[in-house]
Amino acid sequence: MNRNLVVILGMHRSGTSLLSAGLAASGLNLGSELMGANKFNSKGHWEDNDIVAFNNRILKEFRLQWDSIEFVTEEMLMSESCLVLIEQGKQLLLKKLDDNSDSFAFKDPRTIRLLPFWIMVFDSLKLTPKYVFITRNPLDVCKSLERREAKASSLSQLIWLQHNIGQLGSLKQISNNLKVVDFYDFCKKPRETLEQLAIFLSLQAPEQSLIKFAEHFYDESLVNQQTDPYQLSESKLIFGFTADVYRLLRCNSFVETPSFELLNNAYSNWKVLAPYLFEFSQVQEFEKESDKLNVQKSSSHSQSDFEGIISNQLDILKNNIEAQMSGLTSSIKHIFLSEDDNVLITKLINDTETQNILIREQLDELKRCNNNYLECISLLSVLVSISEKKLTSLRATEELNEKLLIKYERKVCHMKKVINNKENELNLLRSSKSWWLTSPFRWLFSYFTRNKM
Repeated sequence: MNRNLVVILGMHRSGTSLLSAGLAASGLNLGSELMGANKFNSKGHWEDNDIVAFNNRILKEFRLQWDSIEFVTEEMLMSESCLVLIEQGKQLLLKKLDDNSDSFAFKDPRTIRLLPFWIMVFDSLKLTPKYVFITRNPLDVCKSLERREAKASSLSQLIWLQHNIGQLGSLKQISNNLKVVDFYDFCKKPRETLEQLAIFLSLQAPEQSLIKFAEHFYDESLVNQQTDPYQLSESKLIFGFTADVYRLLRCNSFVETPSFELLNNAYSNWKVLAPYLFEFSQVQEFEKESDKLNVQKSSSHSQSDFEGIISNQLDILKNNIEAQMSGLTSSIKHIFLSEDDNVLITKLINDTETQNILIREQLDELKRCNNNYLECISLLSVLVSISEKKLTSLRATEELNEKLLIKYERKVCHMKKVINNKENELNLLRSSKSWWLTSPFRWLFSYFTRNKM
């Protein structure tokens, strides 16, 4: 019996839920264990609860999070724990297929990050799923993540890049069974898009269901809230690299067989730059948080100023404690003591000395905290310095590449001029009388040369 499996890929906040709802209206079976709605997805997530829970287990085993920038490596996939997870994934998928009459589809934004793992599961079961990959304008994704997660635009762009090209090799591997959809185009023509996908997925899409989805379920205001892809470069919030990757991805929307070759250079650069860009973004976020807590070292406060502030606080605390101790001792001396009270006074003095020891221990702990704080400031300074050096190096490399490009463009221009001159000389020769007079001899030469051969 044939087992039909469909996998919907795409990053968080990229329209995977809306697309899944439309495909469900087209006859796609997403199972019955679906996640409910919330304030960010008021009409449901359309995600299988068991698949989501299992993807979270895989991420935890790989020591990743949904918004981390690290890559899934060969070492992760070949580990003993991963092999155990593959067997569990096979059992989970077989159960889903059995429970849904051998026809099942699932969607979870985490799947695109774990695509190499799932391909291993599919290969083990000798399944050839069909894939639908939806991508969305990174500017709109960043805005949505800012509302939901309070993430900075720079960090959200890195997460978008990791989701969309971080597994480029796996996308190439499945390209023969893959359709790429752009969310902007889907929102413009939801019914037409679903009809094309229904043909690709061999679905008998009920016309009334498509009409109901397009006219009632789908919210046209989504289109008005989006950024036109052709205006993306006008935004100062988007890196040029991110915009270029989105344009190349969008070129694959609804082509017969997607080709990701144009993304090879972008992927190679991303593999190298991702850790450094993420580190730099984290430093920026840390600095913003430090600003809020009045901890960051600012232009008006140097490191020595912070050391002085902490030292003064310790001195004030110490003086207060000593004053309290002095007052307590003075009070004891002025009390009229009887012989019967000697035992009580001795106990009081011992208790006071014990309290003094505890206070001194607290002072030592405060000093240790001070030292740790100074070490953190020092480490932060080193990290900022490293990031600045890396950024300077990248800028120098970019300038060198621009100079080389100008140099080679000049060479190409020169060669074009030389070729043009040679072509002009050849045309003059061919139009000359000598060329016309020697034409019979050239013909004879060519004739005898061919006969000899």
